[in-house]
Amino acid sequence: TIEHIAPQNQKGSIKLEEKVIGQIGNLLLLKKELNEKLRNKAFMEKIKILKNASVNLGPILSTEKTWGEKEIKDRTKYYAKLAYDKVWSI
Repeated sequence: TIEHIAPQNQKGSIKLEEKVIGQIGNLLLLKKELNEKLRNKAFMEKIKILKNASVNLGPILSTEKTWGEKEIKDRTKYYAKLAYDKVWSI
């Protein structure tokens, strides 16, 4: 299943635009059972659960302490460059 790191159902005072929530930098592919454990938990709580489940978080998610628009865009750019340089490299 696809986990939205910053949840689609946002709570609190900071609201991210839908186009930011849907960026690849905010998404993580997980087994359904693990995704259901995360639900709409806070970012650091999600990271703790993911680390305990031995999920490879990559270089960005594994070091962040907060998760917002800047971090999502940075991770999106990272994966776009990786895809361009490595996956679709000819």
